[in-house]
Amino acid sequence: MKNISVLKKSFDLGSFLSSFLGILIVLALFNSQTTYAQWYGELGLNSSSFRDYTNDQGESVISDNYSRSLEVSAAAGYRFNLLKGKLQWGVGLNFDKHQINVSSNELQFLNYNYVFSYFGPETDLYFKFYELGNDPVKKLSFWLRGGVGISWSVNGVQQITSSVSNMRIDLLDQPGFSGSYNFYKYGLDFQYRTNVATSLYLSITNNHSFSIKEVTSDINDGQRGVERFGVNHLNFALGVIHDFNLFKSEKIEQDSKAQDAFVALQERISALEFDQSNKQKEIERLEGEMGQLIKNQGIKDPYEKMVWSPELIVLFEIDKADLALDTQVHIEALASAYLKTSMTQTIKIFGFADDQTGNMERNMKLSSQRAQVVAELMMAWGVPKSKIEWIGKGQTSSHSTTMPELNRRVEIFFE
Repeated sequence: MKNISVLKKSFDLGSFLSSFLGILIVLALFNSQTTYAQWYGELGLNSSSFRDYTNDQGESVISDNYSRSLEVSAAAGYRFNLLKGKLQWGVGLNFDKHQINVSSNELQFLNYNYVFSYFGPETDLYFKFYELGNDPVKKLSFWLRGGVGISWSVNGVQQITSSVSNMRIDLLDQPGFSGSYNFYKYGLDFQYRTNVATSLYLSITNNHSFSIKEVTSDINDGQRGVERFGVNHLNFALGVIHDFNLFKSEKIEQDSKAQDAFVALQERISALEFDQSNKQKEIERLEGEMGQLIKNQGIKDPYEKMVWSPELIVLFEIDKADLALDTQVHIEALASAYLKTSMTQTIKIFGFADDQTGNMERNMKLSSQRAQVVAELMMAWGVPKSKIEWIGKGQTSSHSTTMPELNRRVEIFFE
């Protein structure tokens, strides 16, 4: 009854771990696309040994004379950052190969060579207890880790050698061979983060199986013998942790920033257009006030007071305020002629733009620039600034309705 109770307890533990790990794997897959999920993969080496190998009388049947061999291991899965990166939870699949060379206490001339390969799920918790580095990204961190898992045998061979014979037994074909075991593990991780998405790590773990039952082929009093043992292995592994979702989130963030920038530019353009519309309305209001002054107060427009006989008319290219070389020659000649007079007259300079290009605000500015460039050239040729007045009249079609280029002009008067 005692053995049955122990076996039932062992079965319950296996069932519980299987269900528990199954739930964790489903949760991990469900959350694998979140921004705190990271992929990990590792390759390592195992150094394995048996522990507490006893028969059904509790007697040790294998000596501690081990000749250990290094065998490969591999693991891959997800890690999730918790508590702002202080804690990590990992769920994955592992593959371990073990080779154990032992001798028998009962028959010391026999040597046993065991080779096992196991595959199964595991889960781990990692706690970061120390971190080095001043760089905001590149840091070396130290982690305590512990976990549990299940391993199912995919290969098992027992090689028995003696001075007279060799025997090879495929353990998977033996009815008493336990094809799986449950284990717990603990150790240290050393992680070095190379960039915001990737870390390299060295893992050192000590893995211990729970008690494994094996029914032997020996028959005593009509019953087969039962042996129990555990498997320990020290594992060294190098791995990489990479956050594929981080680049997705960065791309989403970049797209979002670009979209925000585009919307901001649209809003700015709308604001400028609104501002331009307000300026246009202000120009029209001011022109209305000027019209009221002319109408109600008898104020005369300086240009309208002029007898239409300008001393010189200067034409400009569309949307330009630059003076052509031949035009500069004419302005120079006019300035020289003025300087030969008594200079009692004031030089009046009026700039214009045509109403078929640009808008009212632009044309007002352009007409003023044209008048100013002419005034500055006359001053450069010696005409005193006090003798020159210039003003932009804005857009007009009064000079020519059929040839708009004649409306892009400056008129110079002596008054």
